[in-house]
Amino acid sequence: MRNLHIAAAVVATLGAAAANAATPTLAACQGASQIYVAGSSAAQTAIVNALSDTLFSPLNYVVFVGSKPANNMITVCGTSVVTSGSLTSGTTYLVNYRFEGGSVVGVLPVATHKPIKFLDISLFTTTDAVLATTYTISGFGGGANNRKDDTFTATSPAKFQSHTVDIGISDVEPGLLVGANYPKFYSTTVFGSATASQMAGAGTARAAVFQQSFGIFVNTQIPGATYPLKLSKAMIGQILRGEVGDWNQVVDVTGTPVTTTSTAILVKNRETGSGSRAITDVYFNGTNCGGKAGSIADPTPASDFSSTGDALKSANSTIGALAYASLNNDQNTPFTSFDGNAPGASCAGQIGGQCSGTNNQLSVVWVDGVGTGTTPGTGFGVGGNANWSQLV
Repeated sequence: MRNLHIAAAVVATLGAAAANAATPTLAACQGASQIYVAGSSAAQTAIVNALSDTLFSPLNYVVFVGSKPANNMITVCGTSVVTSGSLTSGTTYLVNYRFEGGSVVGVLPVATHKPIKFLDISLFTTTDAVLATTYTISGFGGGANNRKDDTFTATSPAKFQSHTVDIGISDVEPGLLVGANYPKFYSTTVFGSATASQMAGAGTARAAVFQQSFGIFVNTQIPGATYPLKLSKAMIGQILRGEVGDWNQVVDVTGTPVTTTSTAILVKNRETGSGSRAITDVYFNGTNCGGKAGSIADPTPASDFSSTGDALKSANSTIGALAYASLNNDQNTPFTSFDGNAPGASCAGQIGGQCSGTNNQLSVVWVDGVGTGTTPGTGFGVGGNANWSQLV
């Protein structure tokens, strides 16, 4: 039960103030107690920042990157600066974080008690793994099916280890990852299968450790369009359900066409089992919450994206694209409120915000009539859950 107790302590410490500690050596990291975290890619930045700023001291930790450039598996190693539960200040811990697949890997293997793959740094010879070019990992991202059956490949010194999940991070209540949003394409041999009640009851305990707001992102190269787009909730729902397929059929909240030039709408879907997809489906379609409008259309599920970053990267380079993602992953566009107010504060002021990214051809849509009124940076689907599984 040691990992369960450590996991609980980690969740309890997130958000606390950190002191200082020495940066651990590679040998210390390779011999450290390990904690296995899987789930939300939307919360990647916030979770890593919380680990580095609370469990460890801000400047004294090491990040081992498990894939380049997507970085969909990472390991954070540091010396704890807190004593809480089974955590001891001055002890080195290794936190393995897998967000390839998003919320599904934080819920399904917890519900089924199945082990999944994490990065293994036992063969690394340098702590400077962020810059390492001596290994490759294949199988990440949209269009790759490796995440669905855990058939990733790696070259030395990178390799994988299989382990059950200590802390599962979900963007939504696990019970929402059912029906149209159940991860039906994931291998039952590897991940097992779970009923709706098993998904809803995943984990032995839960704690809310962060909140998220989500938004609709559009590529800013739609001919003749003026940004930010101001679209009604109903209009966005029609787009997501596939009822409207061209931007010249889209009207803003005043009834004015977004453009008169025919430009295909290309929705960059996350795969089923994604918390970002589930909360978007709930908000715009009422899916799994008594809604009758339908659910997100998905004509090409094989090319759905496994992480927030992958979906936004594709939308950034695709004219006519639309994506849904958490606002703390907005890398260049100032946050907006969603009730017709002026743009809000820059993302530099938001938890996990990063304003130096490359998604500079994306704009956040203003969703009419939704939000908290005057609070900038607030979108739909505020939430966030953490649950962890029993381990022996």
